[in-house]
Amino acid sequence: QLLGTAFDDLTFAEMKVHLEKARASKRWIIFCGHEIGKKKYQTTDVDALRELAAYLKDPANGYWTATVGEVARHLRARRGE
Repeated sequence: QLLGTAFDDLTFAEMKVHLEKARASKRWIIFCGHEIGKKKYQTTDVDALRELAAYLKDPANGYWTATVGEVARHLRARRGE
């Protein structure tokens, strides 16, 4: 069972706050949302999502992005499983 961090209705700056908190506590983060677009309720803003993707892809920012399966395989490998 994994918990997600809601990112509906957030700006990129607000998403970045969640990223920094996760980094500071040395934990991973799973962003979850309902719709992607320009609506105002329970929708991940498409422009904020684009900014987030660009930010995460930039190696200078020091983030690794992966699927849940990839992270699980990585953790198992580190434990020698």
